[in-house]
Amino acid sequence: MGLRKTDCHARILGDIITSVDGKKVTNSNDMFKILDAYKEGDEVAVEVLRGDHKNNISVTLELNPDESESDIMRSTRNVFKALTET
Repeated sequence: MGLRKTDCHARILGDIITSVDGKKVTNSNDMFKILDAYKEGDEVAVEVLRGDHKNNISVTLELNPDESESDIMRSTRNVFKALTET
């Protein structure tokens, strides 16, 4: 089971990330701070809200070397990429 992404055209809300490895996520800054402690290949437990239910998903982080972003932004982008792939 992978994460469901938001489909703006169909107006379908995807999964909402509520925690990573037990650390609460309430906004993008929380996600940046949490993911900065990880590296490529690390496996993280992600809790999401899907509709009315909470789900736990295990994700292995991957880097995309083609991105020209800061380490924090790259880590965050890669987690979201890994989480939304099904």
